[in-house]
Amino acid sequence: MKNEADVERAFLGILHPTGRPKPADPQCWPSMEGTEQDALFGWLEDWVNWAVDRYELDYRTIPPCWACHGALVEELSALHSAWITVFQPSSRGDAPMAWHDGFAKARLRLADWVA
Repeated sequence: MKNEADVERAFLGILHPTGRPKPADPQCWPSMEGTEQDALFGWLEDWVNWAVDRYELDYRTIPPCWACHGALVEELSALHSAWITVFQPSSRGDAPMAWHDGFAKARLRLADWVA
């Protein structure tokens, strides 16, 4: 089991314990195929698992089958891209707070799609 600090550093691109490429830009899933999509989706899956644990989200917000639902994949991918951007050295100091505001809105949409 990796410790939480290592996992967070991995998502920020400081460590690459999985060997997967770090997505630097927002993802357009329909435009990808093959190994590129597989690698980036693996990164998203790792981040979603981390977020579910970190924010104590349950199946009413992010069900275990989220990867089978396009709307959930797109919403979670957008959250992930924004999360990476927020924690770059060039980000403003209030960027994490803005991300959490967006996350609150996204959780409502996720719950609506799951219902």
